[in-house]
Amino acid sequence: MEKLRKILVFMAVFGLVLTSAVAHAQPSVIVTTNPLAMAFGLFNANVELPVVGENWDYLDPVFGVAYASLSYDNWDIKAYGLSAGLNKFFSGRPKGFYLGTSVGWVHVSADYNDSYYTGSGSANAFSISGVGGYRWLISDRVVVGVELGAVYIAGGEVKAECKDRWGNYEEESTGKFNGLLPTAGITIGFAF
Repeated sequence: MEKLRKILVFMAVFGLVLTSAVAHAQPSVIVTTNPLAMAFGLFNANVELPVVGENWDYLDPVFGVAYASLSYDNWDIKAYGLSAGLNKFFSGRPKGFYLGTSVGWVHVSADYNDSYYTGSGSANAFSISGVGGYRWLISDRVVVGVELGAVYIAGGEVKAECKDRWGNYEEESTGKFNGLLPTAGITIGFAF
């Protein structure tokens, strides 16, 4: 909980400093995160840039990073990833209805530890996703939005070789994270 508080305070201070520095400029760069994901041990940030030029006014490239740290049963799971995609706004950027798509890469590592067995493993996976959402621009600098969509993950299988406490190989445990999954989120951020 302390880590979450530090992240939120940093984002607020960073946003206030940058907002005051560009108070009279039109918003061009948008930085967002999903605060609900933080409750589940995931931190993500997306940077959205405008494409300059005629007929491209509402098509924005989006670049993202994500980090997760979760504990479940006797497993400690850590993941990090990168993504790149496009958002297409229909009524004017940076607010209104939009559709987006992205491709990504994620690396997952898992450690197992109980009173008798230990083990670890890792895997890489690739994803493709599509979302639809709506974004509001509040006070010219703060953006708030909702998203709903789906992601397809391919190649994600963690194999952990487990050993007993004396170092003897005992079994192999496999966790898969392949397939089509729904996505939903609330985004909050700043427009600079």
